[in-house]
Amino acid sequence: MTDEVLFKNYIIPEIPRGKNFLIWLSHDVDRVQKTIFHSIYYFFKERKFSHLQDIFSKNNPYWNFDRIMALEGQYNAKSTFFFLNETMKADILQPKSYILAKGRYDITSPKIKQIIKAIDKNGWEVGLHGSYQSFLDKELLTREKRTLEEVIGHEIGGIRQHYWNNVIPKTWAIQRSIGLKYDATFATKDDIGFRENIYYPFRPFDDDFLVIPTVIMEYYLFNKADGNVDVAKKMINDLIDFCKNKRAVFSVLWHPHFINPKEFPDLYNLYEYLLKRASEEGGYFITPKNLLSSERVKWK
Repeated sequence: MTDEVLFKNYIIPEIPRGKNFLIWLSHDVDRVQKTIFHSIYYFFKERKFSHLQDIFSKNNPYWNFDRIMALEGQYNAKSTFFFLNETMKADILQPKSYILAKGRYDITSPKIKQIIKAIDKNGWEVGLHGSYQSFLDKELLTREKRTLEEVIGHEIGGIRQHYWNNVIPKTWAIQRSIGLKYDATFATKDDIGFRENIYYPFRPFDDDFLVIPTVIMEYYLFNKADGNVDVAKKMINDLIDFCKNKRAVFSVLWHPHFINPKEFPDLYNLYEYLLKRASEEGGYFITPKNLLSSERVKWK
């Protein structure tokens, strides 16, 4: 299938009167518990003793769901939480497997089930964060989807693959075949902005399956700004202005463990700044169900 066929059916959603652009907030839930590994890693990475303070305490700085929903609620925003069901086992011959396997969580545990149901009940969206090896494994992805649906009690519609793993168009075809309605894995890896200058959601198979490009991830933003908060704020402002001019959907990924003012004050403040600026500039906060259910779209 050619790129022309894959990317030609894009949609420009109509923006409500009085608003200037659409913005979608999302969170990949990679980890819900801070481990000693994470404490040591971020201590050496950032040289901040605050990362070591919780090693021997019961405090869990990675559990930020209520904080996120309260913060977003101040701006009449709701977001999507993509939950990971990683089953990869650590392999002594593959060092990266330890990073992927250690610190994972069980989405069927009572505490995780409770927060997933609370997120859904309060009007935020729950989606699937496809595990590292699931992007070409239909059986594995089907199990992960089914497990999450059993937890939440109804079907889920969306996915973003872990580590941006995606073989175009094979991964999309697998996702579509198991009943998923949209994918948010299409992004500029290691950078911010619009991959291949595609500014709008598109339907790669000319049917109901939708791909929503991700525009910004907090880690790439901060790296590109060399850790300078003022530079990062300017980049956020520039992207907002661009989305206003192009009528593009500003799709944001901010990992939950970074939305903690004690652990990661710069990234927390940047997320709050993004919410504030988007609201001030006429951003209309949506979740993908708005795009999937809306009849007010212009096809190209």
